[in-house]
Amino acid sequence: MLEKEEREELKNRLKQKFSDYYEIAGGKNYRFYHLEAVRKLALKLAEKIDEDIDEKVLETAALYHDIGRAEDIEDGEMDPFEGHEGHDERGAEKVGEFISDSVSEEELEKIE
Repeated sequence: MLEKEEREELKNRLKQKFSDYYEIAGGKNYRFYHLEAVRKLALKLAEKIDEDIDEKVLETAALYHDIGRAEDIEDGEMDPFEGHEGHDERGAEKVGEFISDSVSEEELEKIE
């Protein structure tokens, strides 16, 4: 699991990327709160699964699973129904820019 300071730093980076726009059908800061909700849900599910799960990788991947959507922000807005195609591939390519100083190379490969 991420240490509190690591988690807060990663969340702050997301908030900077996803807070200065309005998401149609979601509102201001919607994407950031969505990512935080997914992180919490992923950790709850991990508790229920009887397997050895790298919670740091899981938590970081959950937080950054939509980082490719950042490119869909235009003129201060994001339409959740447009531009989402390929955001997973774009995110896999860009996620290292945000988290490489917080995870090992092996962890980054798993997250990508």
